[in-house]
Amino acid sequence: MQGLEALVAFNDRRAREERERAERAANARDRALHLEMASIFARRAEIRKRLVA
Repeated sequence: MQGLEALVAFNDRRAREERERAERAANARDRALHLEMASIFARRAEIRKRLVA
């Protein structure tokens, strides 16, 4: 379970970081890329949270 909890924390952190990068992105293409990455990491965290519970 500790492994899954670590993955949840990692994915939550990466999703937050990608959202922050999207806010700082210089153009729409980079913004879209970072938002897409954020959604992927957020989804992974959500799935793993269910497995931990």
